[in-house]
Amino acid sequence: MRIVYSRSSTATQSLLWERHILTEAGLPARTEGVAARFHPAPHVLRHWEAMGLLTPASRVSGRRRYTRDHVIRVLTIIRAKAGGMSLEQIREMLGAYGLAERQALLQRHHAELEERRRELAASKALIEHLMRCTADYFTQCPGYRRIVEGAAGLHDHGEGGCLV
Repeated sequence: MRIVYSRSSTATQSLLWERHILTEAGLPARTEGVAARFHPAPHVLRHWEAMGLLTPASRVSGRRRYTRDHVIRVLTIIRAKAGGMSLEQIREMLGAYGLAERQALLQRHHAELEERRRELAASKALIEHLMRCTADYFTQCPGYRRIVEGAAGLHDHGEGGCLV
């Protein structure tokens, strides 16, 4: 399967990008396939090529032809970005030499994801409390105060107690 981007002229002579997926035989295929799941704009693909994340696609009659390997690479980049990796981190991962280097890089990112997961869980608990809270001023709600004080590492010193 190859993804081909071609330029077509409209009545106003502006250039529009059209996305096509071609089968190995080179015939247009239905767009419900890979292209329906992700839509990287042509400039994004060129940027990824410039960064070394993608090898440049071959050109046939001025059209870029993306191979199945390109599609796998694009899906890898999209999934890694969705997982919070920067393009630089993705480039490091894709360029990692050997299992040990790749695993070390991914273990660092996994630890970052775990920290983000904990932070999101704490934020979610706070929001869920606030959705149920009936206090006029939620910042005075004892439940809310326990949640935020716990998140800040403050210990309960009793009502009106000194926190310093």
